[in-house]
Amino acid sequence: LEIVQQWGISHCETSDKMLMPLIDDIIHFNCEHHAEIQACDLLMEIDRLSLLPKYIGSNVYQRMCFYLSSCAKYVDDTERNKIMKLTYEQYLKFREYARALIIALQINKADMVSSVFDQCRDK
Repeated sequence: LEIVQQWGISHCETSDKMLMPLIDDIIHFNCEHHAEIQACDLLMEIDRLSLLPKYIGSNVYQRMCFYLSSCAKYVDDTERNKIMKLTYEQYLKFREYARALIIALQINKADMVSSVFDQCRDK
């Protein structure tokens, strides 16, 4: 909470350089100690969800993607699309083609639907 407050108060290049190593350590620790939800929440609060993929592993991606897609229902359309695209990419990365297809259909992106069919080799 203190990091989020500090981020909101003094978001500039200097605070970014000071806080990002700490945030990086927290996200890394959370993802290794079954606190992935807290890691997602922190990155969503500071609008840096794009950093999350480097911490998503094969042992936690399902839980994280489910949580993120659940959160997407409660944000505006722009943020929802970012979250759903991230979820879609993670499902593709871990070869969860059916779930990636569902996400692509939910956000109504024909190119993403085509991409799922192109990448999937299981008839």
